Amino acid sequence: MREVWGQRGLQAISFGRKTGEKQAAAEGGCRKFETSSPPRSGFWRESAVSIEGIERTYTLIYRIDVGGRITYVNPVWNDFALKNQGEAVLPERVLGTKLLAAVADRTVRELYLWMIRRAREGVPARFCYRCDAPDRRRTFEMNIYLVANGQVEFASTLLHEEPRPAVALLETGAQREERMLRVCSWCQKVALPDGAWVPVEEAVNALHLMEAERVPLITHGICDACKAEMKASIGLK
Repeated sequence: MREVWGQRGLQAISFGRKTGEKQAAAEGGCRKFETSSPPRSGFWRESAVSIEGIERTYTLIYRIDVGGRITYVNPVWNDFALKNQGEAVLPERVLGTKLLAAVADRTVRELYLWMIRRAREGVPARFCYRCDAPDRRRTFEMNIYLVANGQVEFASTLLHEEPRPAVALLETGAQREERMLRVCSWCQKVALPDGAWVPVEEAVNALHLMEAERVPLITHGICDACKAEMKASIGLK
């Protein structure tokens, strides 16, 4: 569970997660991938979003030191973990650990290492991504930038949330088989055996998972389209 939830936690926390680029742009006014100016002081605590009729700020913030270890998580991180079956990444379990230890996918690690390096050089990064729950779709905006003492801060702000019929494939407690499915950490599409990346609902139908007693294990990576756009946007060849 640590790899699955932890990688989602990295980004929203899948480190999860938006039905597409146009929707993300329309909902939050942010482009999907871009470098940006450093956020103004206090921005993350002033930015309010409406969730289920409640107007509030919802930004998960965490920081890493020069060695890549997590030194701080804000109360929203703890709240999000408790509400999303994320006991494995509660503060007492992640503080002092390596941020990228939970990321199994080589390309995702490469992207984050590059963005962290650029942040330390004074070039922040910003992108939108999906971090869905089984019964809801969520769009977050991630900002990565340098703060005091050489630490890099990650601020992941909830832009939009909408309900949907629960998807058993995404349930943490679902019965699992040994087969593994890759989910894109940016757009939440699922890789089919033929190499196509499709929305999770389509994948469930295509793989006949509604009738299955057990569902595949999930591992997180990045689809070809998101990888190409991310690399181009941050100058990584």
